[in-house]
Amino acid sequence: MIKFFRKIRQRLLSENKFSKYLIYAVGEIVLVVIGILIALQVNNWNENRIIKRTEVKYLTELSEAIDLDIIDLKSNINNSQKTIESIDLLLNHFENKLPYNDSLNIHFTRSSLFTNLITNSSVYEKLTSIGLDVISNDSLQKSIVRYYEYSSPYLRKNEEVIVNPHHNLSVRPTMIEKFSYSWLLKPAIPNSFEALQTDSAYLSLLTTTKEIIAFKQRMSKDLLKEASGLQRNIRNHLQ
Repeated sequence: MIKFFRKIRQRLLSENKFSKYLIYAVGEIVLVVIGILIALQVNNWNENRIIKRTEVKYLTELSEAIDLDIIDLKSNINNSQKTIESIDLLLNHFENKLPYNDSLNIHFTRSSLFTNLITNSSVYEKLTSIGLDVISNDSLQKSIVRYYEYSSPYLRKNEEVIVNPHHNLSVRPTMIEKFSYSWLLKPAIPNSFEALQTDSAYLSLLTTTKEIIAFKQRMSKDLLKEASGLQRNIRNHLQ
C-alpha cells in the first residue's frame, strides 16, 4: 500500500502536476489522521470493554460475598434472640420463685451463648488494590466503601470491646463456677439452683448480658438492612 502511494506521488511530480500533487499529499495526510483516530477509538473501546468486564467481575464477587454476610447476620440475629428469650424465661422463673426443672438447663446454656460477625472482605481488598474507580457508579462506590470501611468494622469493634470481654471475663467464668457446663450447646446443670435464686450477682449478670446482646442484635439488624440494600443496588447496577 505504501509503495502504491509512493508511485502516485512520483508520477505526479514527474509530470509536473504540482497542484494535483499538493492535493494528493493533503488527502494522504487526512487519510493517515483518520487512520490514527480510528486506531485510538478502537483502543479506547477495548480499554472500556476491559474496565467494564473487570467491574462486572468484582461486583458479581462482591454480591456473593455480601450474600454470605447476610446469612451470617441472620444467623447471629436469630441466635441473639434465643439468648434474650432464654434470659427472660430464667429471670421470670427466679422472680416468681418457681421450682427447678430439667427444661431450664438448655436456657442456662443459651443465656451464655454469643456470636461474632464473620465478614467476607477479601474481594473488597482485591478491589481496593486495583482501584475503586473501576466501579462506574459513584453512589454505589460510596455505599460499598461505607459498608466495608465503616459499618462492618463498627459492629466488629463493638463485639471486640464490649461483647467478647463481657463473655470471657464475666459470663463464662460464672458458668464454670456455678454450673456443670460445656460450651457446646449441652444443657448447663446448676450446682445449686436454690443458691442461684438468691444470688444477686448472677441475676444482675443475666440482666446485663441481655442488655449487651440486645444492643448487639440491634446493630446486627441495622447492618443486615444495609447489606441487603447494598446487594440489591449491586444487582440492579449489574442488570
